[in-house]
Amino acid sequence: MQAVRPDKLRSTADVVSINPILLKPARYSLTRLCIGMLPAIVLAGLPAPAVAQDGGFRSPSGNIHCQYLGGDDPTVRCDLIQMTNRPPPRPANCDLEWGKAFEISAKAVAGTRLCYGDTVQDGSLPVLAYGRQFSRPRILCTSSEEGIECRNSNGYGFKIARASQTLW
Repeated sequence: MQAVRPDKLRSTADVVSINPILLKPARYSLTRLCIGMLPAIVLAGLPAPAVAQDGGFRSPSGNIHCQYLGGDDPTVRCDLIQMTNRPPPRPANCDLEWGKAFEISAKAVAGTRLCYGDTVQDGSLPVLAYGRQFSRPRILCTSSEEGIECRNSNGYGFKIARASQTLW
């Protein structure tokens, strides 16, 4: 095949792509093109990776936002936007934010107040109405007018609200 400059191509009908190194036209039939795209078409129809499917929610007041992360040790993390009580003293090894982030994992033996430098706040999360539950493998969260309670299948967890936070 003879090298062709891009500005001298004969027809776009029989040239689908150009080899940028050799500047030779590459001829493909429609069948070859469709077969080559088949893996992308199949993958596009599959569900997104687990992290994207895990999900989360926010309280009806919008003050609590929670995200779930699956995997070997599924975890729920919840962040308070505002709280009226004082958190316990900041641990000496915490140089970041303290007091408004909580988590429980499936394997944990207690809920945890986090030292954190990020947030799970996301205004696009769905609202978990009062009396409703967010259930994922080995983690259950319940929304009530008193706050959000999350616990693992062993019964450990936390309950958080603007005015109080309890870990067990």
